[in-house]
Amino acid sequence: KTIASGGYGRNVQLWNANSGAGIRILSGDTGIVSSVAFSPDGETIASGSADKTVRLWSITPPPQLREDVNKDGKVNVLDLVLVGRNFGATGENAADVNGDNIVNVLDLVLVGSAIG
Repeated sequence: KTIASGGYGRNVQLWNANSGAGIRILSGDTGIVSSVAFSPDGETIASGSADKTVRLWSITPPPQLREDVNKDGKVNVLDLVLVGRNFGATGENAADVNGDNIVNVLDLVLVGSAIG
């Protein structure tokens, strides 16, 4: 489900294998990342750098944000659009960010402020 890549930016980038969307950037390596490998349990990545160091990264998923309405791992304008499309809907709905059983202005404000 996830692809990892490295490169000149001294970071490891995680990508969604299905959509190609960037999921997360692991930053702070000391050299150009020349190789990456997942641990058998999928919770750790080892990155090898051109400066002959190996770094281990914990990649346990971050907690899901309620404001991430479309569940793509980040809060962005697409989440805001989904709240707008569901505006006025009642009952259980992922766009009801604040959990009051109606998609309203408060949900728009919560998602908008999370985009930052």
